[in-house]
Amino acid sequence: MFGTDSAKWKEIFGGSWKRIEEACPEIGGFIVFHNEREVVMDFNARKLARMSKLPGYNDMLDFLSGLPLYLEDGARLILQVFDTDDSYTAGILVKRQFQLSEWEKYSILPVCDASRLIVETARNKAPSLLALIKLDTPNGCLSSEYHTLSVLTEIIAFSPEGTLLSLHSSNCFWLYIPDFNCDPAEYLSEMQKQVKEAASKNTALNARFADQSPGFSVGIGARDASPAEKMQTAEFALYEAELMGGGSIVCYSDKQYENRRDEYQKMSSFMRLINDNLFMYHFQPIVSARNGEIVAYEMLMRSGGDINMSPLEILDCAEKARRLYDIEKATMKNALSIIGRNQEMLESRKLFVNSITAHMLTDDDWSVLENEYEELMEKMVIELTEQTELDSQSIDAIRTRLARRNIKIAIDDFGTGYSNTSNLIRYNPDFVKIDRMLIDGINSKPKVRKLVLGIVEFIHENGYMALAEGVETYEELKTVIQLGCDLIQGYYVSKPKPVMLLNTSERIVGEIAEINLDNPGGVSVVYTPEEGENVDLCRIATDGYNSVMIDKENVSLIGRPNVSLDMGIRVKSGVRAVISLENVFIKNAKDMPVIDLGDGCEVDLLIKGINVLDGKGIYVPQKTDLHITGGGELTVIANRENCYAIGTDIENNPGNIFVEFGGKLFIEANGDNSVGIGGGKNHAANVIRITGGELGVKCSGRYCLGIGIAEGGSIIDMENNCCSISASAPDTVGIGSFKGNTDLQLKNFRLTEKLSGINIAGIGTISEGTGRLIITDGRVESTLNGRTVNSIGTRNGNLDCRVIHSSLTLYCECASVSGVGDMNGGGNVTLEDSSLHFKFLTGDGLAYGSKSGEVKCINTKESISINA
Repeated sequence: MFGTDSAKWKEIFGGSWKRIEEACPEIGGFIVFHNEREVVMDFNARKLARMSKLPGYNDMLDFLSGLPLYLEDGARLILQVFDTDDSYTAGILVKRQFQLSEWEKYSILPVCDASRLIVETARNKAPSLLALIKLDTPNGCLSSEYHTLSVLTEIIAFSPEGTLLSLHSSNCFWLYIPDFNCDPAEYLSEMQKQVKEAASKNTALNARFADQSPGFSVGIGARDASPAEKMQTAEFALYEAELMGGGSIVCYSDKQYENRRDEYQKMSSFMRLINDNLFMYHFQPIVSARNGEIVAYEMLMRSGGDINMSPLEILDCAEKARRLYDIEKATMKNALSIIGRNQEMLESRKLFVNSITAHMLTDDDWSVLENEYEELMEKMVIELTEQTELDSQSIDAIRTRLARRNIKIAIDDFGTGYSNTSNLIRYNPDFVKIDRMLIDGINSKPKVRKLVLGIVEFIHENGYMALAEGVETYEELKTVIQLGCDLIQGYYVSKPKPVMLLNTSERIVGEIAEINLDNPGGVSVVYTPEEGENVDLCRIATDGYNSVMIDKENVSLIGRPNVSLDMGIRVKSGVRAVISLENVFIKNAKDMPVIDLGDGCEVDLLIKGINVLDGKGIYVPQKTDLHITGGGELTVIANRENCYAIGTDIENNPGNIFVEFGGKLFIEANGDNSVGIGGGKNHAANVIRITGGELGVKCSGRYCLGIGIAEGGSIIDMENNCCSISASAPDTVGIGSFKGNTDLQLKNFRLTEKLSGINIAGIGTISEGTGRLIITDGRVESTLNGRTVNSIGTRNGNLDCRVIHSSLTLYCECASVSGVGDMNGGGNVTLEDSSLHFKFLTGDGLAYGSKSGEVKCINTKESISINA
């Protein structure tokens, strides 16, 4: 059943494994069958493991757990497990010397040393074939070793005795066949067919590596030449083959070489650069536009050694050679290595790293970096420079990967090309780099200044930071600071250098400070706190900041009693944060929220001391949760045409709003359409929950809503609190909606209402209300003056009203009034263990009940006066 000639062995290792075993004595295979507790090993594996006989199951497990094993001759025995499930584990043992390259140390491939290859080609005077084979893989990624081994196994199986394979680089291998008299192109074409046919029959390979091609491209060296010339000409022929596309086979031609000599020499230099990782990097400081301090560096690629290639030439060669993925992999690896060597310099700074978005690392390669560098990765800012738009699924995958390691995102070249506003919002970056073409001569271009001002305002409104790149003159520096850019990068501040500067020059720092002192204002200048920072708002206002953008989990904003600041506070989309407000007094003159919560946030607003927010209110979008907690005092004043104190205006959907408060909350909203707490619509069935504390709401305008959702869908819970609502408008609602469905539950509370207008609902809806309204253990005192009044309930609707263990005191002066229920519609009314004190001065009054619903009055005391 088991053995090296069994079906399972052939499925995993291939039918030609015996040839590999004979050609490569430093590798050996094994399978451990767990259910049967049996072991199969080939001869090489037993020899490498120094086992004179086949080991038992437990002995084999003990041996494997002790690898890698260091041997006396300076080598080590390593293990590569490449196929396993609950029933078996298959792998390869390989002996490797320490002095091999990093890539070869971990390789398990059936190849000989390059020196042996050269000796054999020099010794053999008969006609021979020397070719350079490159395995075809998606996106230029490195093959898995199992995939590579499977392909090389079939190549050896097809080849005659004496064939040698030797590693060239990454996915490239030398193929040497002595005594060769066939047509090389025809022979290698047949080999390709054999490899693909064998791969199609390899079920294990197809199941695990279905996305990897089993083919290869080939460059065939000159036949009558020295070994070195054969190698050089084979490299050129492979270059030609790659230009023709995957799977091409090209024989060396003197004529083609003469035509492409310069291009090929450049490509050869590039291949050395990337294969030997000869990259160097320069670092350009990115400084604060407020004080000139270095906050980050951009890592800029350069060629090292004797290779003289510009970054654009490198990328051009990489694209032609299909090695852009290798550039990306080297960049990320080298960046993290640089961070590791410069931790002190980067303690409070970031490293901007350019990424080729369409060639971002595979999950496997990224996981390798995560395992090796872990927390160092949060020092990176990934700069997306690819000009190919990605779909939403790809963007989500990028964001998820980077968020896992707290890596920030920057968008490059905004304002031109692919970097439009819709892409910006989809990427939701942390930094936006304004294209240098817009910055060039901006001081003398009024139309461009106006454009960039709009871009900066858009960037700030969405919670991002604006970075002006390519600043090359003092006039450009002054202009971008005056336009509100947060960060500056360019030759005028500092040119890229092979080292990270500790500080920028005193001249630059002084000029930036002087420009800020003279800045006439009028633009948003953003301060971004660090994790756990206590932000002195008066101090940063003195430094020229007029906006705070929060993207950390814990931030304290501290003001001074009776010191008013013109400032806005933003929370970046997707952030979970606890924000403490202590003695903050903000009077915001701009048409924007005083506190602007981004989409998908979860924010705890912890109130300490006495705080006043005077402006457009606290904006809570549909997918965001706001918790107001603490024991201090908060006043929110909103004065706009369409205004809200906490939530959204009557055109939009608010998120979940939780007031879990032990202090005092005062709300004032004055405008044509005003909302105290809530919003206009509720498509997501979000909740307004108010528990504890003291709440006061005051509204005025054309349409006024104290607490609730204007167009219906109010879901409101109020418990253990004291609330007063005062409003004056033609259409006024204290708690509920203007019309539509409501779900109101008020428990253990005291409510005082004073409402005036034409159409009024104290608790419920003005018209066509449905749903339920439950009042338990409460005390309601309402004074309502208007034409049509619904004290508790609706009109022309079907709203169930239930009052339990509560006291209702209602005073109304109007043309028509309903006390509890619906004068014209349906809905059931239940009054239980309660007391009613109603005084109505009206032409048409109903104390409680509904036209077509049931009425239950159980153990309830009534004192009702209608026109008496």
